[in-house]
Amino acid sequence: MPSESRGKAIEYLRICSGGIIVIIAYNVISAIMRGIGNANLPLLFVGIACVFNVLGDLLLTGLLGMDVAGVAIATVGTQLISVVISILVLLRQELPFTFSKKYLRIDRTELKMILRIGIPIAIQETMVQISFLVINSIVNQMGLLPSAGYGVAQKIVSFIMLVPSSVMQSVSAFVAQNVGAGQKDRAKKGLVTAIISGCTLGIFIFCAGFFGGSFLSSFFTESAEVIAQSADYLKGFSPECILTCILFSCIGYFNGNGNSLPVMIQGVTSALLIRIPLCIFAAGLPNTSLMIIGFCTPVTTIYGIIFFVICFRRMQKKKSA
Repeated sequence: MPSESRGKAIEYLRICSGGIIVIIAYNVISAIMRGIGNANLPLLFVGIACVFNVLGDLLLTGLLGMDVAGVAIATVGTQLISVVISILVLLRQELPFTFSKKYLRIDRTELKMILRIGIPIAIQETMVQISFLVINSIVNQMGLLPSAGYGVAQKIVSFIMLVPSSVMQSVSAFVAQNVGAGQKDRAKKGLVTAIISGCTLGIFIFCAGFFGGSFLSSFFTESAEVIAQSADYLKGFSPECILTCILFSCIGYFNGNGNSLPVMIQGVTSALLIRIPLCIFAAGLPNTSLMIIGFCTPVTTIYGIIFFVICFRRMQKKKSA
């Protein structure tokens, strides 16, 4: 990491670490809503959070000049706002179950089921995040301007990823409900519908990232050099807007079936065998750029899609055997 940005990175992490409890609270509430068949409210909560995050960044960093601290405070504050809104909405909902203090205990049978499904998902997500940390480290070694441009681009990417993330969570809940009700064919139709609708919206987001990267980046910085670097990364990353809708739908389908082992294998192999080596190779190329680094992500996603296609075919062969 460039020495010029090390102190700011530490400051950002210190502030954001205070929001861990808030993140857990939000995810629990969202899981409850999706579990009872309401995937619209969690999507709404994420959308509200994103809007407040952008407004907070503009206010604290643009108007008040709080720099990195302002970005971190906006992030944590946004998460807190989202949790408060979620709780208020949840209190007004008529839940199909009762909850009291007697349920505040650990059920061994349920815990085993949760861990059997949850641990592979946690490993998969951990490996994905580690791989992106490695990419961040690689970009930081390219210099201060690429590092700053990558940071701006990631703010935009976090907004872009709302679509596939919401699709994945919705597919997971929808598939789990239908599989539990014995409607496996309906679960498959839900997967196809999610892929088509997600990719349709992904095309528009792709165009925004590929052709409008400079415009989008200008909301976060006035530096022409940083804007150029951010737009360069978004050009390489933008195919991910379409491809990841397919990948995340597949992940949601397998998670909803309670079969998270393929999800873990895909996450680990894509991180260790594709994304990280590919980024290291791209960074070592002569006259490399953030666009080349950004393109490594959709290439990795293509591998993930092929992986799940193979898994689907194996599942079909087992059923027909």
